[in-house]
Amino acid sequence: MTKEDLLYDIKTAKKEIRNIECLYQAVYDATYKYMQASGNWDLQEAFDDFVDDEWIEEAIKDQMEEGGFERVWFLVSGIKQLRDIYKVDVYGNLENITKKDVELLIEDIKERLEDINAGEDNETEDD
Repeated sequence: MTKEDLLYDIKTAKKEIRNIECLYQAVYDATYKYMQASGNWDLQEAFDDFVDDEWIEEAIKDQMEEGGFERVWFLVSGIKQLRDIYKVDVYGNLENITKKDVELLIEDIKERLEDINAGEDNETEDD
């Protein structure tokens, strides 16, 4: 899978998928395929703020040990609907993902791809 294929898959998903979680998953899946094919895992960092139930379970255990129930309440109080994927905010608390979050994720991926392209161009010039 090429960078162009990745961008095409993301653009198509954004146009066709209305459910936010499904769109997030389509973006993640396309990016993962690209990372596997290219062997370049730098794009994984774009997904660092998005977490699933497994991460939340561990975070709740950790927060109970460190800060008790009050800290757990802050951790989950931003969740308005139960979903499969959540976003960690700047304070380390959870919130539901929004369309804007996914759009920003897509922009982040595009910028990272440009950085990867620039790095490859610099390597080519050095040769």
